[in-house]
Amino acid sequence: MMRFSSFDFGSREDPTVPPSEGSSLTDPSQTLDEIEQSIRHLENMWKIVMEMRSKIRAIGMEVADLREEISRLTSSPE
Repeated sequence: MMRFSSFDFGSREDPTVPPSEGSSLTDPSQTLDEIEQSIRHLENMWKIVMEMRSKIRAIGMEVADLREEISRLTSSPE
């Protein structure tokens, strides 16, 4: 699984502040590369989120089944 710390959000410049001389924001190709890297990262994170969502749903279904079983066992006279 991908580590969350592999993508450093803190190193990005604030887009509301005008870029300084020599900034990566003044180089269109580097900015495009950064955008593409960000998109790939977001796609990977989305895949992880969807996998976790699927696992959480499966656990929820198991919990519901166990609750039914417990209810059935505790309500039946033995």
